[in-house]
Amino acid sequence: MLNITDKNYSFVNELAYRPLEATLISLSVILLLVLIVAGNSLVLIAISTDYRLKNIQNWFLGSLAIADLLLGILILPFSLFNEIFGRWIFGRLLCSLWLAIDVLLCTASIMHLCLISIDRYYSIVRPIQYKTSRTPNRVLAMIIAAWIISGLICLPPLFGWSSHSLNFSISSNEQKCELTQNRAYVLYSSIGSFYIPLLIIIIVYLQVFIEAKRRANRKYVVKKPEVKKNPELFRKKEVVEVDIEYTEIQQNCNCNQVDSEAISCIVDDDDPSVTNNQEPLNSQKHRIDRIQSKNIISKLAIRKSKLIRYRERRTIVVLGVVVGAFIVCWLPFFTSYLIVIFCKCMNEHLFGFFFWLGYCNSGLNPIIYTVYNRDFRKAFQRILSMIMCSNKYDSRRMIKNFNL
Repeated sequence: MLNITDKNYSFVNELAYRPLEATLISLSVILLLVLIVAGNSLVLIAISTDYRLKNIQNWFLGSLAIADLLLGILILPFSLFNEIFGRWIFGRLLCSLWLAIDVLLCTASIMHLCLISIDRYYSIVRPIQYKTSRTPNRVLAMIIAAWIISGLICLPPLFGWSSHSLNFSISSNEQKCELTQNRAYVLYSSIGSFYIPLLIIIIVYLQVFIEAKRRANRKYVVKKPEVKKNPELFRKKEVVEVDIEYTEIQQNCNCNQVDSEAISCIVDDDDPSVTNNQEPLNSQKHRIDRIQSKNIISKLAIRKSKLIRYRERRTIVVLGVVVGAFIVCWLPFFTSYLIVIFCKCMNEHLFGFFFWLGYCNSGLNPIIYTVYNRDFRKAFQRILSMIMCSNKYDSRRMIKNFNL
């Protein structure tokens, strides 16, 4: 491996970059690794410990977090060594496994993003029907299907459908673990891992965007209150109802319901028309009470409509961030991968940058899909506060024991 004590060889000579460049690359990758591991671990802990997050729709986020977490733990350390030293130092078997698991986890991550987009589409466009059809077994089947498809894309190179992934240079006695150069497999994996999911995500989120924008621009009209005359009411308690058609998008933007909600107000009403057995109140007081009830209803309706429009506009922003981050992180790599295979006219360092840019998506996923969710934010604050309190307690105990 490395012989640091040899006069002709030093640790610096083994690096593929200058010491300063290698240091900056290492720090950047370590920062990315911490972001991926910490962010996705928080997501998994929050889903497993917070009762508000233990719902079916968060199963997709949990499985996505597992794929991204495994990517950070199993793939990034080897990728860092391979990048820094410019050669593979772990042998042929680990090279094949590393490449296969890399493709598996990256594809699984992208497939889960596709599943989340489909889930949001049906939750927003067909909320009532989808709520009944989104059963635990169906969601579990969708998640298993995503992993199976990812396996079908990553396994062929292990069974011979590729050129040699581990290349030997006899003159320098160096080994390089590289992505397969087989054009048929590159097309197969690129289309299956990225381009088909990309097309689905764009189409689905475009439909969601159109629907959210249409509902955000909807005019909300308050209907004239209708007093329900009930002779069984005693004295002065009567319910005035007003129907407001509205669209409600939950804080996590995972579902959307279209319904009709009745806003009720208790008002004083001793009108003789209600019952012939009750004494009427002063007519002036009666008019004031009815005017106040109408004002309350109107204010509630306006406040509800503003809240709904705010949530729907925020949904549009979230969709833009989700699709934008996905395209920015993965499109350059898969496009450059095809260019390298078919014309070999891509700069090596630029391709390496796009290669690492794809990994960044695994660090952004827990931020994008949870930062806009109030329940996730509260769960993260609770978990982090528990960790900090535990560390303070351990530190105080260590100081106390040391003083003793």
